[in-house]
Amino acid sequence: MKENVNFEVVKLTGGDYEEEHAFLTRSRKALRRKTFFYPYTDEQLKAVMEGGEAFGVRDRGKLVGTFNIDLDEEYAKELADVIRKSTNGAVDVDACYEASGLMVDGAYRGKGLGKTLMKAVTERANELKIDLCGVVHIENLASLNTFLGQNFVVAGLFELNFRYIFLYLLKKFEKSFEFAQECDRINVRKSDAVKQALAQGMLGTALDGDEIVFSRLSRKGLK
Repeated sequence: MKENVNFEVVKLTGGDYEEEHAFLTRSRKALRRKTFFYPYTDEQLKAVMEGGEAFGVRDRGKLVGTFNIDLDEEYAKELADVIRKSTNGAVDVDACYEASGLMVDGAYRGKGLGKTLMKAVTERANELKIDLCGVVHIENLASLNTFLGQNFVVAGLFELNFRYIFLYLLKKFEKSFEFAQECDRINVRKSDAVKQALAQGMLGTALDGDEIVFSRLSRKGLK
């Protein structure tokens, strides 16, 4: 799929493991906030690339961006369980597959490559008829904006430790959420307030500066 003169979205396979591993390692080291990208273990990356769906963006052959879908069934159920518990059952989903490893080379940021990769991944999820879950550090505004701009909603929160607080962003395949009204705006750094809003059945629908816009589901919930 040609995006413009130089950039090309390609499918990556297990044979591209070493290249993607080197790219992600190099790119993470260059991040100002290392916590914004929770690294795969070698085994996890191999499993995703061999058993999942891996996408890359190349510029004249050079890998400059990646994004993957983890198709592990058990993990998909674990992600769904976090969402159900976070929302006190307001969002009932059986499985959602992690959209992970979104990374763009620092020299290529601001060129829309994150959105290009997001489009490739969501189109593939539609073909597979699966719900997606993006797992994003709560203070990673750029990634949050990318996911929310593609109609994901903040539907869960998971705390690994005080350094790693993740938002779970859900995109459903068959139906989209229907909201009654905007309810609140919460600074991304106030994780307890975010957790409380989710527990009350509100979902994050947009990002305004450093505030997540929360809206309440309508009675129907889905449309």
